Amino acid sequence: MSLRWTHLCGLLWGCSQGADHPQEREDNASGAQFTKVLDQVTDRPHETAALCSVLTDPELHGECVSIGAERLAIQQEGEPATLCELIEIQLWQDECFFIVAEKGADPSLCASAGRFETDCFMHTWTRKIHREIPQKTRPGQAEPEWAQMANDHGFDPDDDRPWVALYRKLLGDMTPMDRAACDDVTLERLQNICRKAGLGLFHDRLNYVRDKALLDCQSDTLPKALNTLLDMELRATLEQRKQEDLCP
Repeated sequence: MSLRWTHLCGLLWGCSQGADHPQEREDNASGAQFTKVLDQVTDRPHETAALCSVLTDPELHGECVSIGAERLAIQQEGEPATLCELIEIQLWQDECFFIVAEKGADPSLCASAGRFETDCFMHTWTRKIHREIPQKTRPGQAEPEWAQMANDHGFDPDDDRPWVALYRKLLGDMTPMDRAACDDVTLERLQNICRKAGLGLFHDRLNYVRDKALLDCQSDTLPKALNTLLDMELRATLEQRKQEDLCP
């Protein structure tokens, strides 16, 4: 259960950790009323502002409006961002702009997402590259085009973040991942970012193998979950991680 829904559960029904029988709070809108309004908003998101207005509690109202805004963003209809502006509680409003930017694929709204601005900006970029770049694309095939994509998204040309995310996607699609693919990248800066992205991805896979206890420390055979062709740096990384946390 998310933090937001945990909070709403407590607001509506008095939920708390370890509570087996939540008790309804009479001083707030009932769970039944809230659920009814949400059903109406789901069916008629263009009427969100009016439908949610019956909820006098600012937090319930904010959640209601956020759901309507998300629905409109998914449908690519109306002006969901204007609904976010109706939310009184800043945290809920920030989250609403994040959701609308994500579902509507509009990174320009991330500037209004407050504490979630950076996450919003990167999240919309990651979704964009996964949506628009074919799975079998490899490093070195279309850097000028990708640079234009990053510029259109709003990244500064000197920002490494869009390239890290992009190369993680490209290398992650490989079976197995082979950082030698980065050698096809012409610009030295991007080639280095590509190899760094592969290293980060390898660490993530090592973490997964560690958490799932998939690595046999007495064998030279690597688990299939690593899905990586080891170069000298990655092999050294593996040995270091074995000493640090993989083979305690």
